[in-house]
Amino acid sequence: MPPTIDLKRIVPRIIARVGLTSIMAALAGGSVAAPADVLTHGYNRYRTGAQLEERILHTGNVRPPTFGKVASLPVDGYVHTQPLVVNDLQLDANKTADVVYATTGKNSVFAFAVTAERAQLLWKRHLTETRANAERSDVGILGTPVIDRESATLFVVSGALDDRKGRYSVHALDLRDGRDKHGGPALIGGSVRIGDESGSDF
Repeated sequence: MPPTIDLKRIVPRIIARVGLTSIMAALAGGSVAAPADVLTHGYNRYRTGAQLEERILHTGNVRPPTFGKVASLPVDGYVHTQPLVVNDLQLDANKTADVVYATTGKNSVFAFAVTAERAQLLWKRHLTETRANAERSDVGILGTPVIDRESATLFVVSGALDDRKGRYSVHALDLRDGRDKHGGPALIGGSVRIGDESGSDF
């Protein structure tokens, strides 16, 4: 069975869920009523996992009649990171959307536009580039991206084995269409030496 990202409904809220990780995007008749975006792992820069602006969810409304899966959206690999949410993203002069971002172990980034009625793929990017005659395989996206709402940019690190050496790159992607920004991607360079005889470059 191919991996999916599952969307679960809590009236009037949608919770996107992958494994044990969940994110929230509030919906009220298709318009945004969310208290906050989810722009990084753990909801804030301290990674506390606390959504302190939460005012809707409680034991009275988290129950089977109002909580359950509303959609499964296909992705191309395991999701190791926390999905992120940007509410009311301005896609163009006349259109906004609540967008869920998910990354996979195949070095892919998915953006799903979510409304009260449906969720659909907005864009997808596969971030691994293979050089000619190179032996390459994906390590994947293993760390949750970070979103800068003001510049509409998602920063993410992809990993691959290139001729048996680890290669990691930082990508700056436009939230609206997934295109590269700031002249990216940028290769992360460095090396580690253990003792005098062994070492690894990455």
